Amino acid sequence: MIPSYKEALISFTEFLKEHKCPESIAWVTYDDIIYLGKKCYIIENDFSAERYGLEDKYNLSGEKPFGIKLSVCAVSKEKTFCYSYLPEDQEDADRRY
Repeated sequence: MIPSYKEALISFTEFLKEHKCPESIAWVTYDDIIYLGKKCYIIENDFSAERYGLEDKYNLSGEKPFGIKLSVCAVSKEKTFCYSYLPEDQEDADRRY
């Protein structure tokens, strides 16, 4: 059985802390991020997990054999900018993971 959504977030936050990342998570989408060369710019937005639909995505991942990917795309002094990816099917999961 997969951990609950809250347990998974606690575990992910502990992982960030172990890697010296800020514990304040800002959830972003591809539309929030601009890459220019080696620099990454984040468009100011509502970075809440609710806006991002993270809990719904996480709960859907329990119905699939390949799960969900939680990842860091950028770090500032105050926040860790993260995204999640829920593959469409096994082939998509094999390509992305």
